[in-house]
Amino acid sequence: HAISVSQDPLGRQAVVLANGSLPSSVTRHPKPDWQVFGRPLASPEGSFAIALLNRNNSIAIEITADFSDLGTNASFRVLDLWDGARDLGVHKSITANVSFSSAKMYKLVPVTPSFVV
Repeated sequence: HAISVSQDPLGRQAVVLANGSLPSSVTRHPKPDWQVFGRPLASPEGSFAIALLNRNNSIAIEITADFSDLGTNASFRVLDLWDGARDLGVHKSITANVSFSSAKMYKLVPVTPSFVV
């Protein structure tokens, strides 16, 4: 599933949506401890891929990706690309505990609003 993101025909490069450093490491090194990357995907229309990256080499970090950082206030069906595209439900953000020097990767599929009659 992650390979399909890499080979997406839209071909847009991911950009940093958010990043930060833990208070204990701000003075030790200039790189952020965590980053959130995102990029649009060709299909389905309006979908995105996001990656949560823990650059810290000693502790796990809880990282949140707020989907409004993608320039939309939509909700998305979240698919975990490291776990066989397991469906994690519909959300406006996702928070994950990311092991040190590791990453999590998700596909966001736009949700069409359903109307109750």
